[in-house]
Amino acid sequence: MCLSMPRTRPAYPDEFRREAVELLCAGRAVSELSESLGVSEQTLGVHSTRTFTQVLALSAKAGLVSVGVVALDGTAMAANASREATRGYPAIRDEVDRMLAEAEQTDAAEDAEHGNARGDELPDELADHHSRLARLRRCREELEAEQANVEAAYAEHLQRRAEWEAEHGPKLAGRRPAVPDPDGLAKRQINTTDPDSRTIVRTGKTVQGYNAQAVATAGQIIVAADITQ
Repeated sequence: MCLSMPRTRPAYPDEFRREAVELLCAGRAVSELSESLGVSEQTLGVHSTRTFTQVLALSAKAGLVSVGVVALDGTAMAANASREATRGYPAIRDEVDRMLAEAEQTDAAEDAEHGNARGDELPDELADHHSRLARLRRCREELEAEQANVEAAYAEHLQRRAEWEAEHGPKLAGRRPAVPDPDGLAKRQINTTDPDSRTIVRTGKTVQGYNAQAVATAGQIIVAADITQ
């Protein structure tokens, strides 16, 4: 007759047990260590308790602690949470249902408005390569037109002075008009995203935008308003 002997699990090495306890003391979760080390949570608890008992016994033997009488006390510590956030299951269930219903309504409304689009696509003038090229051409042409206007105004001013001097004889006194900067076009700037906006300084801060002006009465009633560059 063959008798079966109870199977005994081999003892874990001391080094393995110390490492497991050190990981627990370092803040690793018991469930996480149990899975990573292949050891049951109960076994880890036993090792932790044995190690604590051994350390306590050695400390008492060395005269570091007195283990005859010990006292236990506790204190309340505030959590980073509000009391009003403590809710029962019905309240949480209703809140989840409400949020899901709102999300479903929002999705349906966005689908009806945008179709297959996401709703956060770039504007057509930014998304399409050809439209971006057209916008850059517009910016280039505006800068060229601004510089051309400056040079045309200078030439017109010189012509008016020359005509007046030819008719009246003496040359006009005063400062002659400033010659346009030869590098004026290269120094001009424009915003390629919003060519109509300008760099504006307000209270020491520089912003890209517009100059909003309003006219109000003594009773703070706005009677006129405009947006300029």
